[in-house]
Amino acid sequence: MAALDSMTQDIRYAVRSLRKSPGVTALVVLSLALAIAGNTTVFSLINGILYRPMPYAAPESLALVGTYQDPMLAGQINGASVANLEDWRERQKVFDGMAAYNPEVVNVGPPESAEPVTAAAVTPSFFPLLGAEPILGRAFLPDEGRPGAGPVVVLDYTYWQRHFAGARDVLGRTMTIDGEERTIVGVLPERFEFLDPQVELWEPMAIDPATVRDDPRGVLVVTRLAPGVSTAEADAAMKAVSKGLEKDYPDDYRGSVTEVLNLRQSLPSAQDRQLLGLIQGALVFVLLIACANVANLLLARTQGRITELAVRSSLGAGRWRIARQLAVEALVASTLGGVLGLGGGLLATRAMADALAARIPRFWLPTVDLHVVLFTVGVTVAAGLLVGLLPALQTARLKVQTALKEGGRSASFGGRRRLVTKALVVVEIALALILLGGGSVLIRTFLDIQKRDPGFSTADLVTFRVTLPDARYGTPAERATAYGEIVSRLAALPGVRHAAVSEVRPRTPVLPSQPFTLDGAPPPEGQAPPSAAVMAVGPGLFDTLGVPLLAGRGFQSTDAPGSAPVAMVNQSFARSHWPGGDPLGHQITVRGETRRVVGVVGDVIHAVFFERDVQPVIYLPLTQTAPVAAAVTLQAAADPGTLGNPVRDTLTAYDRGLVLSEVQPLDDFTAQFFVGMRIITLILGGFGTLALLLAALGTYGVLAYSVAQRTHEIGVRMALGAEGGKVRRMVTRQGLTLAAIGIVLGVPGVILVTRAIGSTMANMAEIRPLTVLAVAVVLAVVTVLASWMPARRAASVDPLVALRGE
Repeated sequence: MAALDSMTQDIRYAVRSLRKSPGVTALVVLSLALAIAGNTTVFSLINGILYRPMPYAAPESLALVGTYQDPMLAGQINGASVANLEDWRERQKVFDGMAAYNPEVVNVGPPESAEPVTAAAVTPSFFPLLGAEPILGRAFLPDEGRPGAGPVVVLDYTYWQRHFAGARDVLGRTMTIDGEERTIVGVLPERFEFLDPQVELWEPMAIDPATVRDDPRGVLVVTRLAPGVSTAEADAAMKAVSKGLEKDYPDDYRGSVTEVLNLRQSLPSAQDRQLLGLIQGALVFVLLIACANVANLLLARTQGRITELAVRSSLGAGRWRIARQLAVEALVASTLGGVLGLGGGLLATRAMADALAARIPRFWLPTVDLHVVLFTVGVTVAAGLLVGLLPALQTARLKVQTALKEGGRSASFGGRRRLVTKALVVVEIALALILLGGGSVLIRTFLDIQKRDPGFSTADLVTFRVTLPDARYGTPAERATAYGEIVSRLAALPGVRHAAVSEVRPRTPVLPSQPFTLDGAPPPEGQAPPSAAVMAVGPGLFDTLGVPLLAGRGFQSTDAPGSAPVAMVNQSFARSHWPGGDPLGHQITVRGETRRVVGVVGDVIHAVFFERDVQPVIYLPLTQTAPVAAAVTLQAAADPGTLGNPVRDTLTAYDRGLVLSEVQPLDDFTAQFFVGMRIITLILGGFGTLALLLAALGTYGVLAYSVAQRTHEIGVRMALGAEGGKVRRMVTRQGLTLAAIGIVLGVPGVILVTRAIGSTMANMAEIRPLTVLAVAVVLAVVTVLASWMPARRAASVDPLVALRGE
């Protein structure tokens, strides 16, 4: 009880003491609040993505199975074919269940007023596999995964609330989806969500075993590991299964690798995890800068209380008692900073969640939950102890008799204290340089990716995706005819110069590579076949993009299903495989078919996140493959944003059953892939600015205190004839000296941090001496500005007043 009373007394005294120095207290609290708010915000993001449990039954045993041919895709989330799924189901023995997931855009409502909605087609085993129970109705029955089963649909919770106002009698109602009436049989719980946050409807995926080899759909295969089976064991087993399947179905499995990834460990990717760790590390730097700044302020404040502390010591207060009081004061100040920081972090977290809501699942969105609060409390206590340590240790060297004799005029803790305060400023500047230097490299890397020239102008391009109804376009020939008609009608619209279709949009996140052979020559024994990016495009795409034809001809409408298979290549492919030769007439075997090269086009970069060098590309005529869904690209003659309604009206007049995604400028489509980068850029830029501000405050505090302590000395100098300009230069020189030492010590840190970032991100921007120099100059300028006020105050000292005070 006595200990509690003593601590309560310390807290009350600390509050009174801090109130006596409102300026210092405000700087201390504000510095810690800003740093703690930043750490809270970033940790809320990390906690949501890395540590919050997924809302599925036993999520640690869930895994994804996919295939890839490009080694660059190893360890990433990859899809599979419907045929792969059926083959694996028959031969695997390491999973307790397998399910498929495939999101797509559908038209909901009558044809004259249909709206595009993202729906996910899943096998009936999907919801039981994840342990998801509808809050109303039921999930899909096993028979509903077969062709001809009754058309049904399950609603997402948000869609149910928005379109049906949460009505509990929604079961049994019908919805028109892609022109077909579907019966609502269930509503999912609010917390349930899979990888795509935009999915609002769920449909059963019908698979016909008799035609599975011809099913063009790609799916994400989700599995649950059998008891006692690890992810590594499942991966090895599935590789063996696929090797056996290669003998039976060589076209489906040759050159591909099957991989099993644990759902929790692979989402997010290892690179994203490292990047999040780097960002949190940057915020720790900000916290350390703030702590150094606050420690300096408290040291200066303690210096001004020498007489008070000496009197308390002479009245019987032991050094431990005084040290504890100073530590309590630091903890009280840090607590105030922690409360404000938590509030600031809450506001910043909400803003970040709003920015990410359309990009990541709800259960990943950053929120201030108990874990985040505990983290903030831990950071607050650690900061309080850290900043209170130096003032507490300082009292151990207090010479009571000297302090009382001199009445605090000149008594101090000696030159060591001044050395410590200057060292703290140097540390602040060095840490600020490391943060700004490393952050600038990362930001420049992101900006380089976003501003990378793809080789064609994107400013006047409009894009969207169109899906043809299977009922009316069941054969490749019918689909090829439909795409030709769509392109013809759109090209005739006022304001449209060119129109074309392609397998993917001209700018896509990743354009995977696929194996190929040239002129029937097999690869050397023991070596994998070469690979290149493969993309199916329609006639006119290169004209739409402005890509030059360098040799031969482009694709034509006569390159239809049943005609001689042809291909085109880009300049990089031709230069790599036929250096100095003519590629026309050579044969390429890719995707299981041998094609004759009929043209060569200029190099462009289709993949948003591809490396700096141009990717070798093989182009196939989309008219010969004619998939169910394709991307449409238009070159606008005027404002691309005005084409949305004319495009929809034109295609609705052609066929009301067509499913269109959002019609938008290509730059807007690409911008969605950079949301995360922009948030990281804002975080690094904002807290880099904060680091500068804290370093400036630290410099200002040390120099201001130095001027206050040297008032008598400055007065003597000016009485002896020293001019104000000379005094100002003397004080400013002190600040620049501290900045120079901090910059010299920080440069090696910039190199180390940049190398750490380089190990996380491939093809990152290099360290540019000019960048480091620019950051150093900014720090020097900020130091001069921070030194100006103390220097001006020193130059305005009245010699008579200074000497009379002594």
